[in-house]
Amino acid sequence: MALPAFLLVIGVLVTFHEFGHYVAARYCGVKVLEFSIGFGKPLLTWQRGETSWKIGWILLGGFVRMLDSREVPVSADELPRAFNQRPPWQKILISIAGPLANLLLAVVLFFVVMQGEQTRLLPYVGSVAPQSAAAAAGVLPGDRIRAVNDTEVADWHALRGGLGDAIALDGRMVLYLTRDGVDMTLAVDLPAFGLQQLDEQSLARLGLSPLRYHLALGELAPGGAAARAGLRQGDRLLGADGRLLTSWPAWVSYVQARPGQAIRLRIRRDGQLREVVLTPDSSERNGQKVGRIGAGALPDVAWQQKIEQQVTVGAGRRCSRRWHARLASWHPVCV
Repeated sequence: MALPAFLLVIGVLVTFHEFGHYVAARYCGVKVLEFSIGFGKPLLTWQRGETSWKIGWILLGGFVRMLDSREVPVSADELPRAFNQRPPWQKILISIAGPLANLLLAVVLFFVVMQGEQTRLLPYVGSVAPQSAAAAAGVLPGDRIRAVNDTEVADWHALRGGLGDAIALDGRMVLYLTRDGVDMTLAVDLPAFGLQQLDEQSLARLGLSPLRYHLALGELAPGGAAARAGLRQGDRLLGADGRLLTSWPAWVSYVQARPGQAIRLRIRRDGQLREVVLTPDSSERNGQKVGRIGAGALPDVAWQQKIEQQVTVGAGRRCSRRWHARLASWHPVCV
């Protein structure tokens, strides 16, 4: 599969490259004798006008052969149409027309691929990580962020840009949000939580995520602590060690803080209450031991549909929204 794809790409590039030379030569009045894609014995040959068109069996290059009095005798009436008889600027134009055609092809393909309909996420807060900068400021799941430091935000991409601006302003960040129809203003202390430079994990460290998960188990890793304890996909998590569980982020923090420690977990399965003893495995992260059970979260599809919005965007805007493909990394969905 890789070889045919490689030959197809090379064939397209060579064709556009040689066609650039051909068009420029015709524009300058130079007679084109032969246009060939590929080398070796021709697989296909046809004559159109004064040019012989060929496709060779080795599709790794091509050529455009023009009339040239240095190569073959040229009659007096066709001498003006010889390449070597054209002015210098025309020779230069014909020579660079091939690379320019490839450049034009790249630009056209870029806009074709990048143009189209995209999904953006409205600036609703799906989850707030416990003990994070956002949690300390009082941000709650369901809040809609309208502006950051007086700059309006239309989606999560703009929110990330506002975070970067706030970091540049010595960590001064004010969120203007709406909660249950009431407008609110919250100040977020970024430096106190180590948010002093913008990177891919800045929003995660801020504690905000557009995503929301049911407090239930998604896919389980075979042989993981959750699977060994008899847990199943779809189990609803109610409490741990007598404490009420309120959110998936809270559950992640609870597990990570207890590597190798038994947890008495209360769950609901098929409408029935059960108790399971779960002992998280111990793994190392950033030099510290954290608990892991080998379980993913169950996404809240209804919430995701609520915050998604289809928009038609151009190439530049589409490139700027590549962040959408990385949303899952903003919040710990596996533990």
